[in-house]
Amino acid sequence: MDVFETDENGILITPYPLESGTYFLEEVDQKIDGYLWNKNSVEFTIDENSKLVNDDEFGILYEVKFENKAVKGSLELTKTGEKVELTNKGYVYTEINLKDVKIGLYANEDIYDSLGNLKYKKDTLIKILITDENGYAKVENLFLGKYYLQEIETINNHILDKTKYTFELKYKDQYTKIINYTTLLKNHLPKGTLEFTKSDFSNDKTLPNTLIEIYTENDELVYVGRTDSNGKIIINELPLGKYYIIEKQAPEGYKINPDKMWFEILEDGKIVKAIMKDEVIEVPNTGVNDSHIIDIIGLVFITGGVGFIIYDKKRKK
Repeated sequence: MDVFETDENGILITPYPLESGTYFLEEVDQKIDGYLWNKNSVEFTIDENSKLVNDDEFGILYEVKFENKAVKGSLELTKTGEKVELTNKGYVYTEINLKDVKIGLYANEDIYDSLGNLKYKKDTLIKILITDENGYAKVENLFLGKYYLQEIETINNHILDKTKYTFELKYKDQYTKIINYTTLLKNHLPKGTLEFTKSDFSNDKTLPNTLIEIYTENDELVYVGRTDSNGKIIINELPLGKYYIIEKQAPEGYKINPDKMWFEILEDGKIVKAIMKDEVIEVPNTGVNDSHIIDIIGLVFITGGVGFIIYDKKRKK
């Protein structure tokens, strides 16, 4: 048994003539970057019936072809989104598979085949994937190299995900035929945050333990709760739409604000700051003179229930 190596062109010429007879050509088990090990022997016979080639440099040759298969790559992705439902515990989001989402597969570098031929230049759109009813899509027979995924079109009011998801199909060894990359990509519905503050009308002191209710514009109850020790309630993940706040129980010593306070979630990531103010309940004092009574009546008239709405845009991460 003799061991030889191919040159840079993949050619092997034995250094000495082979006598007539039957031979076996076998590949030594080894890594060949980008290729699989060919474990099958090639049998050939040199005799009077062999087809020989007369080469000017090397003389009479017998040609044997021995092939290695290139390692290829594949991509599998699953796309999920959200379904929102209003329950007696508020809005509940559940994960669902998204059908018909369009996702682009791009080259993240110049992509070459196993022979060194340029197949795709960097940032070339190679294929548009469209997810099936299970949110699934697959691409096979990809050349090894670096790629990225980017969403092109989404469905059902989900937010378009503009993130570039990079990955690499990288040669592993001479035994792995397919380099498979699997990923899960998620979309979300647009939603915003309410930051509610209850305060004293006269001095802006925050008021804890105020009971409020929040309804949709269709009078569906969304939330019931009390302000915390800082006079605040923060509600995240409210779907786009119009809502109103009602005060159900004021803190001790304060009047209930009778007015509906409306607010609206207009876009994803929006923070709505709502400030509702209460008046102190005035205790009658029979010992005061008429001028003092006039002052108290004037104060009550001027300082009816007041609320403020402030809209703020959350910083993007």
